[in-house]
Amino acid sequence: LFWYVLADLAVAVPLSAFCMVSFFGIISTYSAVGRVMMFSGALGNEQIMDYDVESDLGGAELATALVDRVVVAKKGDIPVSQQYRIKYQEQLDILEEGGSLHLEDLLLPEY
Repeated sequence: LFWYVLADLAVAVPLSAFCMVSFFGIISTYSAVGRVMMFSGALGNEQIMDYDVESDLGGAELATALVDRVVVAKKGDIPVSQQYRIKYQEQLDILEEGGSLHLEDLLLPEY
């Protein structure tokens, strides 16, 4: 907002609007990417997709596949704090096929 002192009002208002829109655009984009990573279990040890399937997909198809995985994860309502304590990708496969949650059976041995 320092440019209100330096520039004319006709320049400062559009510049402020541009900066605010850019700021919120960047924040919302990174927030969406972070949620996709968090709910898909992308930071865990398990592989999300088979390597052959993943290498055949383009950028848009890969993003769509990850978003589909997030939709399944949100239906399962598995807390993010438990994602790394269970065999998460295996559980998502079961949910995707229409099965039910079995968190006790999927706990990793160290927990």
